[in-house]
This record gives sequence, structure tokens and C-alpha cells, in this order.
Amino acid sequence: MRCCSLIISTLKKRLVNNPMSRNWQLLVAAGLAILMIITRSNYFDWATVLPSASLAIFFLVGFYLRSYLSFAVFAGLAYACDYWVLYIGGEGCFTSAYGFIFAGYFLLWRSAKWAAERYDLGRLQNGIKLLAVALLSISGAFLISNGSFYAFSGNFSDLSLIDYSARVMRYYFTYLTDPLIYLGIVALVHRLVERLPATNVEASE
Repeated sequence: MRCCSLIISTLKKRLVNNPMSRNWQLLVAAGLAILMIITRSNYFDWATVLPSASLAIFFLVGFYLRSYLSFAVFAGLAYACDYWVLYIGGEGCFTSAYGFIFAGYFLLWRSAKWAAERYDLGRLQNGIKLLAVALLSISGAFLISNGSFYAFSGNFSDLSLIDYSARVMRYYFTYLTDPLIYLGIVALVHRLVERLPATNVEASE
């Protein structure tokens, strides 16, 4: 039991407490990259039932990895996935407004980085604050993405802003809840890793 406690304690220090070691950063980055490929590229037929994890991924990259390089790498991966979908399946949405989705992703990344430097998941109050940051940043990304699509895509010249807003608002709920599901799962794992060492120490005594 003492050996298990030592292993989990090491995991807590390296995975939960920032700054993370380089090896753990690479592990987290690899896991998030695989998740993005699975949910964004449509390469795996069985994965089409999964909602896109991109919004959650950029939030988690900001929270755990934090470097500007990490944002650039994942932005490049998102673009590569979109290009793959366009090249292979002939599907995609590359308009003049496409680049603005990365402004939304940057908002998510920067908000999570800001929150990670101030809050952790060790206290309920901090968890509520992190949830508020996630809600606000996801909502901001929604406004940036849909607002830029209306303004610059050239597809809505005959549609008023009010009518367009009414149309896109029906997608707001899933836009908000899909990333929150992924973030909730990660938060649970995060908290479990934090709590396990103390449990094991008590059991060993």
C-alpha cells in the first residue's frame, strides 16, 4: 500500500501540480492531440457520434500546457484536420471568416491559462470559478465564430443580423454543453488523482 501511495503521490505532483515536467506535458499533449484527431478529422467512422472536442482541448491546453507554442501547435493541428476533411470528403467550411475560429480558440486558451495561474481544483470555490471562466470563454468563442461568419463569409447578404442571430442561437446550447462534458470528465480525473494519495496513506497506516 505504501508503494501505491508513493506512485500516486508522484503522479499528483507531476500531473496535477503545475509546472508540469516535460514528460508529462508531452503525455498530456499527445492525449489531447489524439482526441482532436478522432473527433475532428472524421477519419474513424465510429467516432462520428462523438461531439467535437476542439473547444475543450484548447481550454485544457491553456490550463495544463500554457505555452504559446502549445497553442500554435494545436491550432496547426486543427487546421490540418479541417484540410483533411475538405481534401478527403469534400466537406468543409473554408470561407473568408475561417481564420476567426482561431481567435475564439485563442480566447479559450488564454482564459484557461489565466485561470490556471490563479485557481486550482482543490477547493469547491475554485472549481466554480473555473466553470464560470469556461462558460464565459466558450460563449465568447461562439460569438466570435458566428459573428465573423455572418460578417465575412459572404453567405448572408440578404439576411438581417437579428434573423441570423435567431437562427444560430438554436446551436448555442450544444456548443456550450459539448465542451463542458469533456471538461467535466477531465475535472473528475484531476480531482481523483488529487484525492487518491491521502486515501492510500490512510489505508497504509
